[in-house]
Amino acid sequence: MALGFVSYHNDDYIDAISKDELFANICVLLGGRIAKMHKYGKAGMETGSINDLEVASMQAYSAIALFGMDEELGYINISGIEDAFDKDLLAEKIENRLLTWLEEAKKQTEHEVKRLWPAIEAVAKALIEKEVIDGLELKKIIEEKIPKKSVSRAKKP
Repeated sequence: MALGFVSYHNDDYIDAISKDELFANICVLLGGRIAKMHKYGKAGMETGSINDLEVASMQAYSAIALFGMDEELGYINISGIEDAFDKDLLAEKIENRLLTWLEEAKKQTEHEVKRLWPAIEAVAKALIEKEVIDGLELKKIIEEKIPKKSVSRAKKP
């Protein structure tokens, strides 16, 4: 009934995850909406991605305000500062950086969706036909549609 989803458990991503992995997670979370908009244009923007957007936003905020991973703000953890000082301390800067992270993730994901579109369509077709495909079958479909040398690297904020 979900028509597709990405599942994350909070315990999985907080414990010793790198900035690269966290940024890639954000891109994955944006992938469903971006792929749908790639296929259907503005009609592809619908409410089904609400949870993915919530988790992507929280992961980006955590990277910036809690994990000290933002290039501009540096090594900060706002949680202790908010309790001791003004609640609005750094709020505008964090908000701007959050929007920057999400925009960079959106651009990277749009690039990857375009690059991987033949594989995305082939996987969707296989899922429509069979409902479930295993990891080996998924890998085979992707390798048939996307050459090995076209691996991309994410640009992080």
